Amino acid sequence: MDFSKYEIDLAIYDEMFQSDGVPRDHSARIHEALNELSGAELGEIQERVTRSFLNEGITFTVYGDDEADERIIPIDCLPRTLPDAEWRQLEAGLAQRVRALNLFLADVYGDGRVVADGVIPEEMVHDCPSTAPRCAASRRPAAPG
Repeated sequence: MDFSKYEIDLAIYDEMFQSDGVPRDHSARIHEALNELSGAELGEIQERVTRSFLNEGITFTVYGDDEADERIIPIDCLPRTLPDAEWRQLEAGLAQRVRALNLFLADVYGDGRVVADGVIPEEMVHDCPSTAPRCAASRRPAAPG
């Protein structure tokens, strides 16, 4: 991939390049790998990624005037690279949210304290079409951490 004609817009943050056009440290390896690819090769990779989303059913529906239109969730074949410190902060926050969600679901399908204590109205849980009563019978081991 030829970056020689790539123009940096100083008004926005560029994830890969510094303002002088030099790749950021955390993007250097992906920049090197991309330099080895032709535009056609990158296009083929993007097509395979997009096709895999379609084949796996990773889509959403847009409802219009006459009919629903199913679309593939937009995906870029190029990974977003982050500096290590930024990734560690995101990772910690995501892990915290996953633990909180797992605890919430364990309670909803278990003891039901969140409903009994009035934190969430009972109808919001029990009338929700996504509620899966069969999950109440299954007990998963607690996640580490």
